[in-house]
Amino acid sequence: MSANLSVPGIDPMKVSNEQWQEVYVQDPHTSFNMINDLMEVSGVDIEALFEDSDILREKAFPDSDPDPELFNTILDGSWTTKCRDEAGRCTSFAVKIAHALEKEHNTVFQFQYFDLGGHRVARCEKTAILIDSVSDEGAKIMLPNTSANIADWRDSWRRGIYKLHPDGWSIFKANEPDESGKFPESKRMPIKDAQALSKCLFEVARYKSLVCAFRYTPPEASRFIS
Repeated sequence: MSANLSVPGIDPMKVSNEQWQEVYVQDPHTSFNMINDLMEVSGVDIEALFEDSDILREKAFPDSDPDPELFNTILDGSWTTKCRDEAGRCTSFAVKIAHALEKEHNTVFQFQYFDLGGHRVARCEKTAILIDSVSDEGAKIMLPNTSANIADWRDSWRRGIYKLHPDGWSIFKANEPDESGKFPESKRMPIKDAQALSKCLFEVARYKSLVCAFRYTPPEASRFIS
């Protein structure tokens, strides 16, 4: 699997970075819209939320599985579509950019999504372009079977490192050994955009994450300003 960046009439990296920069400054990095969506689908009002911060997880994700109504809303595409128009977190960021690129250049881009333990990214199967909200350089190339540095493809909780297998799935290797002295490894398959968004929703509900960080792009880099 190699990066195909030689496409007649288009520079994939250039258009990816243009879209990345556009979305980066378009909206803040925030979970407020997702909290609101979870409240609506769960029938929870603001008073109940402040009285019991666990109520969203209990209502929307009993037994760690999404409520059927919420899950169907995500999978039928309506919430996924809505997510492209709203500010969100890392997953919404990746989905927005990937969908925009696929819509504008459908023969060039074909994205998959990967869950990196609390953080989601999108990677194009055809061009190997990686869309990661923590990147300080915009879109990057993520080649198979290579270790990424901390700004590229990482576990957001820093429990280990991810590698991309040539067959298109992800390998996670923990930084710390288990009780047997071995460093645990696991295989993680790519997921669809709806699955990625569902995981993001679950994390917001579980960890009660209320965040709003405004962003801008200075001449020399891209970073959060809050």
